[in-house]
Amino acid sequence: MLFSLGLALIAFVLGIVFGPHWVRFLSSRRMGKQLNPSEPEEQAGKEGTPTMGGVIFVIPIVAVTLAFQVLSHGRLVMLVPLGLAAGCAFLGGFDDMQTLVGRELSAGLRPAAKWRWCAGRS
Repeated sequence: MLFSLGLALIAFVLGIVFGPHWVRFLSSRRMGKQLNPSEPEEQAGKEGTPTMGGVIFVIPIVAVTLAFQVLSHGRLVMLVPLGLAAGCAFLGGFDDMQTLVGRELSAGLRPAAKWRWCAGRS
């Protein structure tokens, strides 16, 4: 258990160190959320907020797990949750790409489409 907590701490520190760089990168490329007409006006202040911030969490977790669980200890079973996390991250990134400023107004993916994708149904 202590080993797992240590790995979680390493992933957390990596996120803290590289997160601000990722946010600056997104901001410099104007990759921010655009306001959806169906959202309440209270959300107007969020327009332009950098999106795809989940990368700050997913990349360190995947990197640390691959390095310390799969490659160094041969725990191939860890590829199952990593695959699930990568799939969900891809879905989230695709959804976020649909709401970027400068694109056609879009609310992103509909919740039903997300559920179908996660359940493996078409």
